[in-house]
Amino acid sequence: TDPSGDGCTHEDGEDPCAVTDAEGAYKITGIKPGTFDVKEVHQTDWFCSFPNAGTETAPVYSTACFYNETFTSGSEKDGNDFANWTYASKSGKKYEDLDADGSIEGDPPLKDWTIFVDYDKDGIFDDPDDDGCNGSTGEEPCDVTDVDGEYTILKILPGTHTVREVLKDTYYCSYPNPGTPDPVTGVVKSTDCSYTEDFRSRVEETGNDFGNWDPVKKTGMKVSDVDYSDSYTPADQPLSGWTFFIDYDDDGELDSFEPSGVTGADGKFTITGIVPGTWKVREVQESGWICVFPGTTDAYGCYFEHTFRSGIDITEGNIFGNRATEGCTPGFWQGGTAGGQAGGQWLWNEGPTPTDPEWIASGGDDPPGNPYIHTTDFCGFFGGCSTGFDMWYYVNPDMWPNSSDDFNKAARSLVAAYLNASWGVAYSFTTSGLQNMWDDAVDGGEGLTFAELHKMLDDANNAPAGCPINASGY
Repeated sequence: TDPSGDGCTHEDGEDPCAVTDAEGAYKITGIKPGTFDVKEVHQTDWFCSFPNAGTETAPVYSTACFYNETFTSGSEKDGNDFANWTYASKSGKKYEDLDADGSIEGDPPLKDWTIFVDYDKDGIFDDPDDDGCNGSTGEEPCDVTDVDGEYTILKILPGTHTVREVLKDTYYCSYPNPGTPDPVTGVVKSTDCSYTEDFRSRVEETGNDFGNWDPVKKTGMKVSDVDYSDSYTPADQPLSGWTFFIDYDDDGELDSFEPSGVTGADGKFTITGIVPGTWKVREVQESGWICVFPGTTDAYGCYFEHTFRSGIDITEGNIFGNRATEGCTPGFWQGGTAGGQAGGQWLWNEGPTPTDPEWIASGGDDPPGNPYIHTTDFCGFFGGCSTGFDMWYYVNPDMWPNSSDDFNKAARSLVAAYLNASWGVAYSFTTSGLQNMWDDAVDGGEGLTFAELHKMLDDANNAPAGCPINASGY
């Protein structure tokens, strides 16, 4: 009882009392004879464990935190001791291990990570409401790292407990307890991402720092260097189906442990799961093609080299350009002379239907397959003109002396180019790309001219050998 509410001051009407000193000792005087309880005034977040300890297992709560004494005149009672405990706390910092080397020295902080005390040692943050770390009932003690990566966990029960982090998707823990570096990449993963602490009442534990790293991605693009510029230009056409990879062991080959990506219809690729380190980005080379940019090359071909760091994607640049090393001239597709298909009948057997099995197998039948050039009207197929000549006319060398104008030159090169692209030899252009280029030339304006189209395709058609049959060229 404290009428004025100002604590133990021995005023009238106040129960006899005393305040413990620096040694924890107290002495209450002025007690009238009689039988009374000797109690303590409870303080927030302190729990009585003596007298009358309830269990033998920590943390202990008293079942009756008082002494019942019979006081007589002039007597002095002693030995009425009390014991209490309060919560402990834990603080530390969370870092991003940029180099994945198992060291956090000099690395930046990571915010919004949950650190918790794993009372039941099951490795899982107990959160009955599944609403994150917010101090709700039944939740294990926790805190979320701030913008400086710092955390402080309050209200930890005394005892030996494990401090852990809630691991985020794609991340790896590398500190504490860094393991042996990976023999190929050198990255480090923790063998036990936790601390075991002996928490004691009112003790503030510090220094439990964590380090993590996150694999990253790399994007790029693959094009055909159609204008032979040896550098990327808007004229270059995307190449699909090419594989790119991170060459961890720098042997020029795609290994099972190396991340890779494949180009889509737009020529773009994305490689995910790249661990921190300095690595070369390479292409899986395909026969019949040579890489002409980038200019950085080694014994295994062209490459880009980057230093990848945790959480930092590299999405700029990295355009690879290739040029086909094969292409068949108009003379080849006409059939050649004695060294080729007799009578020039290879692709245009007489009759309404082509019979050459190789050509049919590659799609060389009536549209929507590849064109049968002996009966397919050039202008009807490509559009934009009305000459009345079939495709064969333009690859027939008998008319070449009369094809000095740019339209006929472009048409001749276009037919051969279309056949190259249709057949499937390594070639700088696709059939759809060729159609777009022809449309551009027909439209005029600021696009390709017929002369420019002829030059571009003629260069591709006269690339080194590799045609599907041997035939004398023209």
